Amino acid sequence: MKKAWKWASFSLLLLALTACQRKAAPSPVPTPSASPTPNPTAEPTLLPTESPETDRTLPALFAENERWMVYLDDWVTTETDSSVMDLSVYEKDGTLYQKLRSLSHYTGPHPWRYLDYERVEPPVLLTDLNFDGIDDIRVDYETIRCGAFAAFLWNEEEQRFIEEPTFSQIKRPYPMDDIIWGCCSTGASNTNFSAYTYTQEAGYQPLRHLSVDFIYSAEGEYQIIYTEYYYENGELTKTVETDEDLTKSNFWWDYVEYTNQNIWG
Repeated sequence: MKKAWKWASFSLLLLALTACQRKAAPSPVPTPSASPTPNPTAEPTLLPTESPETDRTLPALFAENERWMVYLDDWVTTETDSSVMDLSVYEKDGTLYQKLRSLSHYTGPHPWRYLDYERVEPPVLLTDLNFDGIDDIRVDYETIRCGAFAAFLWNEEEQRFIEEPTFSQIKRPYPMDDIIWGCCSTGASNTNFSAYTYTQEAGYQPLRHLSVDFIYSAEGEYQIIYTEYYYENGELTKTVETDEDLTKSNFWWDYVEYTNQNIWG
């Protein structure tokens, strides 16, 4: 009996020691895993805030369509009597697409003037200037006289806007019927109308010009002389001078009506 009790006691003690050893056994050390490298968060491009009329701090939104937003970044008049305009072109999702810089050899008023005067267009417009169905960028340096303008045409192959230098010869450019029309008045005695065509190879070339001159005699009487210039591939081919009112001809009539209503007033 005693042996049986001792054997039972010994068995219980052995079980207790085994349990203690199991509890004391150290847990296996886990192998450290490599920490995942956090993906950098792409910072969204912040669009410039359009400047209110009371706080004209550049940049400012000057033109937009269904795809583009064009902001004026800076405007500087240099010592060489030239004007520099820096522009940023954004896509509608806020992505900065292209930076533009345009230089004019004319000194124009500050581009904010369109906020100050009625019937003055903004200095930057999105409009189709080469009749390919895609908006281009027209930059206006000065419209008070005959104007100084620049054009950045959309290049489908390069997928960007490229400045077309021949555009600067056109005074008050206005696209209509696949022609870029222009007009200029050097005073009460002279008015000029012009028509230009565009090709990607040659840029803008003159098609026809019309000069309207008031000639005064010594007796105080005046006569109106109309002189029309014809061009082919940019070269002058013919000149016609007459006292017949050529502004009423089929070629000039629609554009002259436009200028009478929207430019000369």
